[in-house]
Amino acid sequence: MVEVSANDSLTLAETVRAIFGIELSKHPAIKHALNSLIKGNVIAHTKEALGGGVGSRNRILIHRDQLNLVHNAVVLQGLFSDTKSITKLLKDQGYRFKMADFAKTILVGRQSIVGVSLLPAEVSRFLDMLTSDADLRTHRLPQPFVDLPQLVLETGTSTIQALLAQSSALSAGDTMMAHYFNGDLELAWQAAQAVTVKDNKLDPFKRLIEREYADAKEFDDLLAILK
Repeated sequence: MVEVSANDSLTLAETVRAIFGIELSKHPAIKHALNSLIKGNVIAHTKEALGGGVGSRNRILIHRDQLNLVHNAVVLQGLFSDTKSITKLLKDQGYRFKMADFAKTILVGRQSIVGVSLLPAEVSRFLDMLTSDADLRTHRLPQPFVDLPQLVLETGTSTIQALLAQSSALSAGDTMMAHYFNGDLELAWQAAQAVTVKDNKLDPFKRLIEREYADAKEFDDLLAILK
């Protein structure tokens, strides 16, 4: 956790307002994701006591040098809704490169996605940065959406969930990846069984999902033995 003075810090609501010009209290999905990243110490912060009595609450303060990271977390949430995926995208460059290929299959050549308008030039720049060596803690991702999906879609509905609602129009590979980014490994594994190994582009994702699923099953089996 970074120690900073109050003069160098903003509350989370002030941070989001400064970056996107929106009120965080009106967007619970964004608030939940950012709070999860704060609790996981992905976003550097400090705590300031409110009042001096026993049981007094603390407020979270975000250092100003975290603004690019907060921006990137919210933009990535617009596409990859699961907080675990967002964390890995921000921290694991190899994982980010793999997931950039999936982002490309969704975004390239489209004017919109699930009713959210895209900016073609910014989509290209967004994908270029995802596949570059740029540090997402210090470099701000281009915003590929005209408006953040979190602001356009029905409250509580993520881009991935909206894609799943249109699953009849998705290929087996798209459905596999949509379930994966929605945080449902079981359904992602089930969809992966319908993906042919002849599709070289999807094969690495299929193997990733099957490996994670096998690891999760092994862990669950171990817990069952220990009970």
